[in-house]
Amino acid sequence: MRTGEDKFRKRLKKAGVFAAVTALLVSSSLTVQAKEQDTAGEEKTTIHVAVQKSTYSPYLTKALGYFDDAFSTEGTTVELTEFSQGAPMVEAVNSGDIDVAFLGDVPTFAGLINGGEYTIIGKYSEDTAKALLVRKDADIKSFEDLKGHTYATAFGSNVQPLAEIYLEKGGLTDADVQYTNLSFGDINTSIVNGDIDAAVTNEPNISKILSTTDDVEVLATADGYKTFVGPIIAGNDFLKNYPETTSEFLSAIQKAADWSKENKEEAVEKIAGEAGLETTDVKTLFEQQDNNTYLTDEQIQGLQQGADDAYKYGLLKSEISVKDYIDTSYLEAAGITAE
Repeated sequence: MRTGEDKFRKRLKKAGVFAAVTALLVSSSLTVQAKEQDTAGEEKTTIHVAVQKSTYSPYLTKALGYFDDAFSTEGTTVELTEFSQGAPMVEAVNSGDIDVAFLGDVPTFAGLINGGEYTIIGKYSEDTAKALLVRKDADIKSFEDLKGHTYATAFGSNVQPLAEIYLEKGGLTDADVQYTNLSFGDINTSIVNGDIDAAVTNEPNISKILSTTDDVEVLATADGYKTFVGPIIAGNDFLKNYPETTSEFLSAIQKAADWSKENKEEAVEKIAGEAGLETTDVKTLFEQQDNNTYLTDEQIQGLQQGADDAYKYGLLKSEISVKDYIDTSYLEAAGITAE
């Protein structure tokens, strides 16, 4: 299995990102970007796709063989490369090493504000599958009770605004807690071991933690506080050079989404197998997600609200008009519209 770990680590160190956010990269089968020669000497295009464990759509599409179906006659291949968080994914898209990425909204907006050369071309999810987890021995029964406790989340992720919302609801600020920046993987270990008292995290990490220990419980979910819309982004050069390929790619993702509606249990099993997860970890988030690729007006407004929240809590250095960076023409060319 090919990995891009060393290459991306070198770039991220130069960009100053690696020290803050470690990208654990695992490449899944297939091949190289843009245009290259295969063993028969024929020209082909390969799409590099950045994913995270919680971005189920590309895993399911690959497991079902829909990428192969879409591109076999063209000799195009698709490669999935796993990242642990969004900031390094943005860097990889900007550098041209990644063509398409499935990531959270906050790193997407932060990158655009900093001059990112990419466009939002669809969505892979809409859900509220995030939560505030607390250790039972910390005696935290309300948001107000977070005061003075170690409180962790992944800074710069799409989950951080929810962590800020919980503090605000409790009449607290960052200064009232021991606010700690941890990767989602480190949150799992730290809260189970008792190194932190509370954490805001996402699926499949919530299910992983709760299945590992009885010492942690859910204090609140995102329901009623925040809805998360996960954008699909693509590099502008890739879009310019391969507009038809982009639409075919989105069509394959949507085909998998349509199949999953009538085959939910099998979809969970296929995602788990492709992503190397337990089915119990996949089930909760997958059952909550709207994994259609189209963007409704309400979902675009949801992205804008996400940007406004991030700016309000100091996670973005300036405001952003999200609609200015959305192009639904690739969805339209694929015949994908809201139901």
